[in-house]
Amino acid sequence: MKKLTCLLLSLLILSSCRDKEEPETHWLGDPVPCDVIFQILDEEGHDLLDPSNPDAFGENDVAVTCRNKHTGEIQTYYFGAYSEEKLHSLFQKGTYGLFLGAYVWKNEYDAYYKVTIGDFYQGKEIEDERIVLRWPDGTEDILHLYFKQSLSQKTGKIDVEQHIFLNDKEVELRNGVFTIVKKA
Repeated sequence: MKKLTCLLLSLLILSSCRDKEEPETHWLGDPVPCDVIFQILDEEGHDLLDPSNPDAFGENDVAVTCRNKHTGEIQTYYFGAYSEEKLHSLFQKGTYGLFLGAYVWKNEYDAYYKVTIGDFYQGKEIEDERIVLRWPDGTEDILHLYFKQSLSQKTGKIDVEQHIFLNDKEVELRNGVFTIVKKA
């Protein structure tokens, strides 16, 4: 009996010493999308994507070069002042929510038009996604995207960590959006 008690006590001690790390995560839904979203203002704060601004970028003035997550190829996309016609064609083609390249949009709550580049997330961590913005004056800005998402089985909370660097300086994200200031 003494041996059985010692054996049971040993098993109990061993089972309490197991690894305390969280078990493997199993997603029950879609992961959080990973987009790069920014607005472009001139030095006086005027929206350079607003079609009513005479200094706004034209529809094909700004080039974005990045990796297409579906094909893995480096591709170049163009954007400029907001085009409702272009955005609606994306919805009609059923491509909204997939990798669209770059598109301009605005909702009724926003003061400025925004550019969305993405979606980049493929269900794994993004360690350094390089995005090149080529402006009409020939200059370039380099973005670096870092993204990590995890789900705690203990709390059920989704933790998202996203960092974006513009020319090697981390940008401040406000509700996932940052601002680029350019000369008109």
